[in-house]
Amino acid sequence: MQFIIDIAVKDFGLVLNEEMTIDNSSWFAPQCHPLDVEEDGQLVKVRCMQDAESNYKLGYMQKGDSFNVIIKYVDAEEMNTLGGVGEGYVIFFLR
Repeated sequence: MQFIIDIAVKDFGLVLNEEMTIDNSSWFAPQCHPLDVEEDGQLVKVRCMQDAESNYKLGYMQKGDSFNVIIKYVDAEEMNTLGGVGEGYVIFFLR
Protein backbone atom coordinates (compact mmCIF):
# COMPACT_ATOMS: atom_id res chain seq x y z
CA MET A 1 0.00 0.00 0.00
CA GLN A 2 2.93 2.36 0.58
CA PHE A 3 3.59 2.67 -3.15
CA ILE A 4 -0.01 3.93 -3.67
CA ILE A 5 0.53 6.57 -0.98
CA ASP A 6 3.87 7.52 -2.54
CA ILE A 7 2.21 8.09 -5.93
CA ALA A 8 -0.44 10.33 -4.40
CA VAL A 9 2.04 12.40 -2.40
CA LYS A 10 4.93 12.65 -4.86
CA ASP A 11 3.13 12.75 -8.20
CA PHE A 12 -0.09 14.55 -7.27
CA GLY A 13 0.85 16.59 -4.19
CA LEU A 14 -1.94 15.10 -2.09
CA VAL A 15 -1.84 15.05 1.71
CA LEU A 16 -2.28 11.75 3.56
CA ASN A 17 -5.01 11.90 6.22
CA GLU A 18 -5.01 8.59 8.10
CA GLU A 19 -8.08 9.63 10.11
CA MET A 20 -10.27 9.38 6.99
CA THR A 21 -12.35 6.19 6.96
CA ILE A 22 -14.83 4.62 4.57
CA ASP A 23 -17.64 5.79 6.86
CA ASN A 24 -16.59 9.44 7.29
CA SER A 25 -15.46 10.42 3.78
CA SER A 26 -16.45 10.17 0.16
CA TRP A 27 -14.67 7.66 -2.02
CA PHE A 28 -14.30 6.60 -5.59
CA ALA A 29 -15.90 3.35 -6.73
CA PRO A 30 -13.72 0.69 -5.09
CA GLN A 31 -11.32 -1.30 -7.21
CA CYS A 32 -12.22 -5.00 -6.85
CA HIS A 33 -9.49 -7.58 -7.36
CA PRO A 34 -10.39 -11.27 -7.06
CA LEU A 35 -7.77 -13.53 -5.51
CA ASP A 36 -5.81 -15.37 -8.15
CA VAL A 37 -3.16 -17.81 -7.02
CA GLU A 38 -1.38 -17.47 -10.37
CA GLU A 39 -0.95 -13.68 -10.14
CA ASP A 40 2.47 -12.58 -9.04
CA GLY A 41 3.07 -9.67 -6.67
CA GLN A 42 4.50 -7.43 -9.40
CA LEU A 43 1.32 -7.69 -11.49
CA VAL A 44 -0.79 -6.76 -8.47
CA LYS A 45 1.49 -3.77 -7.80
CA VAL A 46 1.25 -2.52 -11.41
CA ARG A 47 -2.54 -2.87 -11.39
CA CYS A 48 -2.81 -0.95 -8.12
CA MET A 49 -0.55 1.84 -9.40
CA GLN A 50 -2.70 2.25 -12.52
CA ASP A 51 -5.89 2.28 -10.43
CA ALA A 52 -4.49 4.96 -8.13
CA GLU A 53 -3.40 7.20 -10.98
CA SER A 54 -6.78 6.85 -12.72
CA ASN A 55 -8.73 7.66 -9.56
CA TYR A 56 -6.68 10.73 -8.70
CA LYS A 57 -6.74 12.13 -12.25
CA LEU A 58 -10.38 11.36 -13.01
CA GLY A 59 -11.45 12.55 -9.56
CA TYR A 60 -10.07 16.02 -10.29
CA MET A 61 -8.05 15.94 -7.10
CA GLN A 62 -5.88 19.01 -6.63
CA LYS A 63 -2.52 19.52 -4.99
CA GLY A 64 -3.07 19.78 -1.22
CA ASP A 65 -6.30 17.70 -1.14
CA SER A 66 -6.54 15.12 1.66
CA PHE A 67 -6.75 11.43 0.86
CA ASN A 68 -6.41 7.98 2.34
CA VAL A 69 -6.22 4.47 0.92
CA ILE A 70 -7.80 1.43 2.53
CA ILE A 71 -7.23 -2.10 1.29
CA LYS A 72 -9.69 -4.62 2.64
CA TYR A 73 -10.16 -8.37 2.18
CA VAL A 74 -13.76 -9.27 1.34
CA ASP A 75 -15.60 -12.55 1.01
CA ALA A 76 -17.47 -13.52 -2.17
CA GLU A 77 -20.80 -12.12 -0.97
CA GLU A 78 -19.44 -8.66 -0.15
CA MET A 79 -17.33 -8.65 -3.32
CA ASN A 80 -20.50 -9.27 -5.32
CA THR A 81 -22.20 -6.22 -3.77
CA LEU A 82 -19.17 -4.08 -4.71
CA GLY A 83 -19.18 -5.24 -8.32
CA GLY A 84 -16.56 -7.98 -8.25
CA VAL A 85 -16.74 -11.76 -8.42
CA GLY A 86 -15.40 -14.22 -5.83
CA GLU A 87 -13.38 -13.45 -2.73
CA GLY A 88 -10.53 -11.00 -2.99
CA TYR A 89 -9.39 -7.57 -1.97
CA VAL A 90 -10.90 -4.15 -2.51
CA ILE A 91 -9.04 -0.84 -2.65
CA PHE A 92 -10.90 2.25 -1.48
CA PHE A 93 -9.43 5.59 -2.57
CA LEU A 94 -10.86 8.07 -0.05
CA ARG A 95 -11.09 11.79 -0.66
